Formats: sequence, C-alpha cells, structure tokens
Amino acid sequence: MLIATIIGLTGIAVYYVSAVGFEMLSISKQYFSAESMEYKQQLLAVGQGLIAGTQGLICSLLSLVPWIVFSVLIGRRLIQMKA
Repeated sequence: MLIATIIGLTGIAVYYVSAVGFEMLSISKQYFSAESMEYKQQLLAVGQGLIAGTQGLICSLLSLVPWIVFSVLIGRRLIQMKA
C-alpha cells in the first residue's frame, strides 16, 4: 500500500511540474511584453502547439501504476480472507 501511495504522489508531482499551465503563463507574459506583431504571432503558434500536445506517457504510467498495485494488493487480501 505504501508503494502505491509513493508512486501515486510521484506521478502527481511529475504531472504538475510538467503541466502546460506553467508554460502557458510564461508565454502569455512574453506575449504581453512583446512589441512586434511577428513575435506575437510566433508566441500564439507556440501556445496553440502546447494546447494540442499531450502530457506524455510517463505521467500516464505514473498515475496508472498505483491503481494496479492497489488492485493487486486488495485482490491478494481477498484471496487470503477466503482461505
């Protein structure tokens, strides 16, 4: 149970660190401080690319592994109770 909790919290931490929101905040600050229209268009394209992108496989796996470990542990506990 402890292993599942540790992996789950690690997955949450990795997700929040790599979240698109922080990158979008940085891009929006650059956008509002930019003076040329060409640079603003480039920043808009980068922002649209970030929105269209995915979080990646690592975050998905780290959020899925704790549930699998938890399910296995509960299954083993139920089998032990029946025996």
